[in-house]
Amino acid sequence: MDQASEKIGVSTGWVEVPDLKRGKMALSSIIIGDETSASVDEAEIARLSGLSLERGFKIYRRGSRLVYSLMAYNLSANHNRAEPVIQTEIFQDGTAVFNSGWSALASRTLSKDEKRTEAAGQLNLALQPGAYELRITVKDPGSKQTAQKTIMFGVDG
Repeated sequence: MDQASEKIGVSTGWVEVPDLKRGKMALSSIIIGDETSASVDEAEIARLSGLSLERGFKIYRRGSRLVYSLMAYNLSANHNRAEPVIQTEIFQDGTAVFNSGWSALASRTLSKDEKRTEAAGQLNLALQPGAYELRITVKDPGSKQTAQKTIMFGVDG
């Protein structure tokens, strides 16, 4: 957090705002963090988690946990069809190194109303040091739509 402006983020990061007016299913940007409490100051967070910023993306210590969240908008309300599903994948250099498989979006839902569903999860980063892409895909069988978002992160030894 920049103390002067009280803004959070990095200059190389983009937050995408989905167009919800067309009524199509959309996903927000993926927000990633770690398990550290939000009440702890920045220096303490870095010390506890090994989390840092390099090359415009977050770097995690190997063996730590990555916590993610995102919003799914305009999911179908047709309860006679299958429920929406979510899949989490991690790629390194275009090769999948982790695939959660498909599971019910409800199993990762934190909050929900008629317009949006907030989903979250965590991943144990038992990965070799390097740059990775987290890819989250949501399928809505009720509307036959699929949406996907990605975010880069790194693992340091």
